[in-house]
Amino acid sequence: MTTTIASNVQLGQALFDGFNTRDLSKWESALADDVEISYPGFRGMRGKEAAKAYNAPFIVAFSDLNFQTHRVVEDGNTVIYTWTAKGTHDGPLATPKGPIPPTGGKGSIDGVLIATIKNGKIVREETYWNILDLLAQLGVM
Repeated sequence: MTTTIASNVQLGQALFDGFNTRDLSKWESALADDVEISYPGFRGMRGKEAAKAYNAPFIVAFSDLNFQTHRVVEDGNTVIYTWTAKGTHDGPLATPKGPIPPTGGKGSIDGVLIATIKNGKIVREETYWNILDLLAQLGVM
């Protein structure tokens, strides 16, 4: 792996590392100011604040949240990760429709993250995972 590729892989991994350490600050610093984000139920948004608004509530809702990456594919400035996230819903999960109270349920979700990197910053971050599956596992639906 060349230095640039290794750097891109590390930058793209920043969100997972932030969840695993309960500190999203390094991930935030890896984002371009006008980062384009595309997450389940939150498509076509821009900016660090929007990205943080979507992701930070998961740390509160799942105090033991842990991400494991299974596969990393690099193609130029794009890095693709397959992952599994596991955690216990032991805190309120903030949603646009209001908070979901803790259920104590355990959840495990597989997903894909695609990070596009330019000039040492993440300029686009998109994730794909089944939010309905998570809600069903937690007994919310």
